[in-house]
Amino acid sequence: MSIFFVAVIRSALAAILVVAGSAKLSGIDSFARTLRAVKLGPAKSSHAAAAIIALAEISLGVALVGSEPNLVVDVLVALLMAAFVVVAIRGARLDKPIACRCFGALTERRFGNAAITQASVLLLLALTAVTIEIFGSVSPSPPSIPTLLPTLAEYALLGMVSAQASRSLAKTGKGVSLR
Repeated sequence: MSIFFVAVIRSALAAILVVAGSAKLSGIDSFARTLRAVKLGPAKSSHAAAAIIALAEISLGVALVGSEPNLVVDVLVALLMAAFVVVAIRGARLDKPIACRCFGALTERRFGNAAITQASVLLLLALTAVTIEIFGSVSPSPPSIPTLLPTLAEYALLGMVSAQASRSLAKTGKGVSLR
């Protein structure tokens, strides 16, 4: 039973990471502005930091679906989610509300309680997967290449669709409000 829960959690987190990373990458300028606004590092390196974060999200998302349960990958995802909680809290404490761009131009949400709650739920999911792997009996057989390729192709398509949707919404200025 534990392997089922870990698989569900990892699939959900993978989809979220691929969508968020792809959307951020397609609108890297707005995400870099968000990083500058929350004062995460030097302003001159905000574009590089934005690209690294987006690529890390995509890479971890692919690693979640592209491998058997792996404690190292799951811990890295949990650390990333913990960083997102910190950023959400920091962004919510700013004097002037700014768009979080957690999902690129796909959303118009500003930092606040909703962003903190979302990041906290994702962290809780990631920590649940880690806990089950440490204390549960998770010992699946590795996925075969023929079984894995369609799944990876689906996530690649999901990422491309998310990036295109983000670009389209950025042009129209009409992201989804998730307040």
